[in-house]
Amino acid sequence: MLAGRIVHTSSPACSGRAAARRPAAPAPAPRRGVRARGKLNDAALVPVMERGEMSQYPDAPGVYAVYNANDELQYIGLSRKVNASVAAHMQSLPDLTAAVRFEVVEGGSKEALTATWKAWMEEAREICGVHVRGMALRP
Repeated sequence: MLAGRIVHTSSPACSGRAAARRPAAPAPAPRRGVRARGKLNDAALVPVMERGEMSQYPDAPGVYAVYNANDELQYIGLSRKVNASVAAHMQSLPDLTAAVRFEVVEGGSKEALTATWKAWMEEAREICGVHVRGMALRP
């Protein structure tokens, strides 16, 4: 599903631009002893197109966040192949896919991917103050 969207604010999680970080409450601990990996704000922002060619993304499982040309967060997803998911976003929604933050989740278990995705979603919700439509977390 490529329809999830989020509204822009001035935070680095909401925007690809550097901005002062507000202290965020810790994300809830994932279930089943699976810990989330890194934070959304800590992942590098990689342009989708460089010199007229699509950037290279890992052919590995991971979590990714898509930003538009105005550095507004559009979508947070998880994938078994990050490169294929980014290519699908670029093909389906080129105007909304300018840059991506991603993190490879070693092993790629469903639990590890879900824990990292939930942590990124919670971070975006806390900092941006809005929910990603179509992929909202249940309380």
